[in-house]
Amino acid sequence: MHTRQTPRTIPEKPNYWSLELGDKGTHNFRDPLPVYRALIGKALNDADFAALAIASKDGVLAGGMAGVWPIVGAVLGLCWFDASRDLDTPPLRTFGGDVLAYGEDVLYEMQDEGYADKDIGPVLAAFLKRALNVQELVKEAKDRADFSEAATEPSS
Repeated sequence: MHTRQTPRTIPEKPNYWSLELGDKGTHNFRDPLPVYRALIGKALNDADFAALAIASKDGVLAGGMAGVWPIVGAVLGLCWFDASRDLDTPPLRTFGGDVLAYGEDVLYEMQDEGYADKDIGPVLAAFLKRALNVQELVKEAKDRADFSEAATEPSS
């Protein structure tokens, strides 16, 4: 992680958000492009995240987070949009689309910078909440567009 020479302006738009990461303070994020959201969704599906979440006890995933942590790292890297710091991990495309390898590299970088698991864990929950909200907005827009019935031909 390195300090930006020129601080970035964080737009006040719906796809930009901030999150408190433990004692590391408030960090800024940006929703990733749909293609990256799809890659994250596939990785979560491959890790059987839904079954882990359903079987959780008091928010603790059954079977642990071993398969999910690299996905947390990928979400963190894909959404990172801090005003004063950039990640040193190369972009996902340099990993040939391997979300888990990318996520592991991001996690190592965060660990090297002194971030604890408890600091970065909430990023996945925030991302999922936002991603589900996007799906609800798409459904709402589709429902509004389909508000009238199709015209029928008069019967003779």
